[in-house]
Amino acid sequence: MVKSVLFTSLGQPKPKKRPRVFHGRGVTPVETVEAEKQVRDAFLSEYPLWEPLSGPVDVKIAFYMSDRRRVDWDNLAKLVCDALNGIAFEDDAQIVRCVVDKILPSRTVAGANGRPRSRRTGDPLTSERTGEPYEPRTEVFIHEREDLT
Repeated sequence: MVKSVLFTSLGQPKPKKRPRVFHGRGVTPVETVEAEKQVRDAFLSEYPLWEPLSGPVDVKIAFYMSDRRRVDWDNLAKLVCDALNGIAFEDDAQIVRCVVDKILPSRTVAGANGRPRSRRTGDPLTSERTGEPYEPRTEVFIHEREDLT
């Protein structure tokens, strides 16, 4: 039986930061540890009895960003996939396909007279692509593949 999961981690998506080396030892930054915990907790709250997948998996991740700062999509995805190691799947080496969407807020919003104006702090977030309002979050869909052949 093929298994799939879909869950959401609320809040601004965070990229995985590089470990820092102190006295010859790699130390993961606190921000990364906390962000990975948030993703794990979101998964486990939806699927507390989940058995990690053991075969090949497809992953689709949508990052709904709160701002337009430059963040590499691969660092965002790495944090999510590393956070789910041993929980959603046995190892992220099982991922054979990953699709990543990064949804950025539009640069403009409707002004009081209906004409577009530049976005200001406090304006609701709307998708640059669709114009739909959204809250910052990460949506993750994991699908076990039946067969690669």
